[in-house]
Amino acid sequence: MNQEKIGKFIAECRKNKKLTQQEFAEKLNVSDKSISRWENGKTMMDISLFEPLCNELDITINELLTIIITVSSFLHTFPITWN
Repeated sequence: MNQEKIGKFIAECRKNKKLTQQEFAEKLNVSDKSISRWENGKTMMDISLFEPLCNELDITINELLTIIITVSSFLHTFPITWN
């Protein structure tokens, strides 16, 4: 799964809602560092946060999962090999 692309999607949605990372973190009861790590692709949020995250961003879980699955499927279709 390409966490960086998923993180960029989350960041874009958050910015569209005019929320800072701190404000978004408070709404989800996580730290602003967690939000930063998600948006930078360093970590992925726990599945238990999918619903509250989607509610705060006014997106459906289906939209979030579509992004996750699309990114994952693309990477499996075109795997990177190192010589």
